[in-house]
Amino acid sequence: MVALSTRTFRDLDLNFTRHPATNDVATRIGDQAIIRSLRNLVNMANYDKPFHPEVGGVIRQLLFENVNAMTAQNIKTAVKDVINNFDPRVSLIDVVVQAQEDMNRYDVSISFYIVNQATPTTINVFLERVR
Repeated sequence: MVALSTRTFRDLDLNFTRHPATNDVATRIGDQAIIRSLRNLVNMANYDKPFHPEVGGVIRQLLFENVNAMTAQNIKTAVKDVINNFDPRVSLIDVVVQAQEDMNRYDVSISFYIVNQATPTTINVFLERVR
């Protein structure tokens, strides 16, 4: 049996809510921190992060292409690339992208393992272009 790490992942709550006891910015801990990080990575374009232009991907650019199966496949590849390249805390299982042509958006389901946990996690993200 493999011993799992007891490392806890922390991240800022980007809603900037105040912690009731310390009056500091609240933090996200564990699964919620990683889920927030993955959602941010998927929505981040290159040059969005100051001093790190390499972080991000072309997903936002692909949202301006026609909504079809080919673009869905390109989005799937881009999501896999950005997660594998920029978040070492997760081990990606699968990415499923479904084009919703009538609503001009994509439903993206991301399944992954967090490195110190044995159970898989799945998140759903809707991607649509901003008008």
